[in-house]
Parts: sequence; C-alpha cells; structure tokens
Amino acid sequence: MVIMYMHMEKMKEKAWICSLCPKLCRHVCPVAQVLESELDTPNGKALLAYILAKNNVEITPSMVTHLYNCTTCGICGTEKWCPIERIDMPAIIRAARADIVDAGKAPRKIVELENMMRENKNPYGMPRENRFSQIRVHVKDKKDSEVLYFVGCTAAYKRPEIPNAVVKILETGKIDYTIMGDEICCGKPLVDAGYIESAKDNANELVGAIERMHSNTIVASCPSCYYMLKTYYPKEFGIKLGIEIFHITEYLEQLLEKGKIKIAKPYDKKVIYHDPCYLGRHSGIYDVPRRIIGNINQINLVESFFSKDNAHCCGRGGDFRITAPDASLEIAKNRLKELLENEPDTIITTCPGCKDQFIDALEKMESSKKFKIEDLCEVIAYLL
Repeated sequence: MVIMYMHMEKMKEKAWICSLCPKLCRHVCPVAQVLESELDTPNGKALLAYILAKNNVEITPSMVTHLYNCTTCGICGTEKWCPIERIDMPAIIRAARADIVDAGKAPRKIVELENMMRENKNPYGMPRENRFSQIRVHVKDKKDSEVLYFVGCTAAYKRPEIPNAVVKILETGKIDYTIMGDEICCGKPLVDAGYIESAKDNANELVGAIERMHSNTIVASCPSCYYMLKTYYPKEFGIKLGIEIFHITEYLEQLLEKGKIKIAKPYDKKVIYHDPCYLGRHSGIYDVPRRIIGNINQINLVESFFSKDNAHCCGRGGDFRITAPDASLEIAKNRLKELLENEPDTIITTCPGCKDQFIDALEKMESSKKFKIEDLCEVIAYLL
C-alpha cells in the first residue's frame, strides 16, 4: 500500500536540501542542546520529514516524538546558520505534524490540546468566562473604537500584570480602546500542533468577531498573536483583516512620539532585552523595543552576545512546553544563564509567554543573583 502524506509533499524539496546540509544549525538549536540527540537537530528532523514525504513508510512513535521536539523558533534558518537556502524549518515541522495528525498518530497531549481549544478556546483549558477576571479593564465590547486591544491567552490567564499595564498606558494616553468580551485564542497552538483545519476554523471565528467590532486598529500584547493576525492568516489561510495590526511595542512607540504619553520617572538600572522569537526572527521587530528602552532616563541597556536574529529561544513555543515540559524549561534555564552573564538588574522582554516561561524556569534554578523579569509595558506603565 502506498501511503500519501500530502502536507509534506509540498515541503519535500526543502526537507531534502536541509537533510544534506553540513549541519551548522545543530550547534544553535535549543532543543538539540538539551536533548543531545542527532534526530532532534534541525537536520535530523528534516531527514525524518523527508522520509515522510517519500510516501513509503509508516509513522512510528519515535518519529512522532522527534518531529514534535521543536519550538519553531527559526534560529536554524537565519543567515548565519543557514547561509545558502535559509530553510523555513517551522514550515517543514508543521507540514510533518499535519500529516501525523491526518494519520491519527498525534501524541496524546496534542490531542488533548485540540480538545481544550475546541471546548474552551484557549490552550490552557481555562473557562472562557474567566478570561478577563484578573484584568482591570474598564471598556469591553465597545463598537467603533479606535483601538481593539487583543489581550491573548497567556497574558489573560497567566500574566495579567501585562494587560493591566497596557490598560494603564492606553488610559493614560486617553486612547479610545476596547477589548472583545468573547475574545478567543489566535489559533497558533493548533497550527503548531498540526491541526490546520481546526486552526482555520478558529481563525474564521476570531476574524468574524473582530470585524463585528468595527475598530480601526488592533494592538496585540503577544508576538505569536501578532504574527498570526498580521502574517500567517493572510499568507496561509488567505484571510486578510482590513485594518492595521500592531504589536504593543510598535503602538507604544507611536504614543511616545506623538506625546500621548510621557516617561516621567528615571529607571536607574542595568537591563538586558530578550528578543522573543515571533517578534524578532518571525516578524522582524528588533529595534523598536530597544528604541523605547533607550528613551528611558538613566537606564543602562546591555546586549547579550546572543541577541536579535541570533537570540536563543525561551523554549516555550511550537507546543514544546506541552509535549516536553522538562526539556522546555531546561531551554529557558539555558537562556536565563546567558542573559545573567551580563549581571542585569532587570531582564526585559515583550512577550507574555517568554516572561511566564522564565519565571517558571527560575523556580527550578539555583541562583544567588537578584533580578527582575518584566515585560516592557510593565516598566513603561510604572514610569508614567
């Protein structure tokens, strides 16, 4: 019997090219560094994906495990580590996972994730009615507002201090904003899991809700939500929102430039900035957060050797925190150790997922150093 894997058929050539490469990326892949397996390097996973695309093998449990051992961070495809082809490894991984799902071989935790997304519209299985229970929002479901603030699942359920800071910034700037009472997940966990059709259904539901708000602009706290709405939906699903979409840092810079908000207090601290994968490598936003930090009086911004497109992942993405939680937190610990080499007082990031991941990892680390982990919006809200 000939087995057809339709998703990987489209990526077969790229997977083949990657599998023949000299393997420079193996030295920078955060998953390979902690799992220490050749099949968990980008090259090894590309080879497995190519084998799938050849249509002549059954999917084995081992193959499934290795193909889900990826954070989709994309560092392996940057110019430094993939100078010839700039292979899009996240696309290869998602195609392989989609074929695994279609074959009914998805890992149990991934099946449970899809069930939670269908029932609760978030990857944590939390009740929908509790989505904004920890957020001090004063405007909800206001039609025709200037700004629709898209909070995102991790900010809403795990790190409410971030949307509370955003709300303070928006209200200080007297911005006409609202949030959607029926906000749901952007669907990225489903895309990364391989449930492409479920993700598309989720996207259509979300876009319908957004369009009914008649807002002029969407502002998102989460880089993954921003990436999905601005890049993935139009590119992969053909769904285009006819309004401007900003990550909160882009919008924050506009507010500062227009004088809508002013940083009133100094911040006499040494800080280091962690580039989130889906704001940096996947969306190309590196300088905006740094410019905002540079506008703060008395702040001392230092850079990690691994920064911008060379920044290492926090380990959370690609559903890796779900399928391999211990290894995921080991990646976060490795990244924290890199950042702490500069002895900062504060680690600043612009991703609720990165902050949550670092805080969880810190609980498992032995460190005598005292420092804070904060989202940039928290810092700005404090200094207003």
